[in-house]
Amino acid sequence: MHKQQQNGRFDFDKWARLAHTDPKAFELKRKNTIEDVISDAPERCQAQLRRMQWKLDRIRETAPTPLAACVRMQ
Repeated sequence: MHKQQQNGRFDFDKWARLAHTDPKAFELKRKNTIEDVISDAPERCQAQLRRMQWKLDRIRETAPTPLAACVRMQ
């Protein structure tokens, strides 16, 4: 598990800098972090979490803006 999640803190500024300076690295880190969280969940929940993440990823891909994606996800 990533250090950010071990101590319960999320460093938004660090993630924002990465997204701004290296979008490909940001996306890879985002996917890996999500997979780590899903893998750490109880096994009985993992398939449902992966289905949910798949749905969220499709919303992000089809939304015209990040804000529109957030609204659709809600």
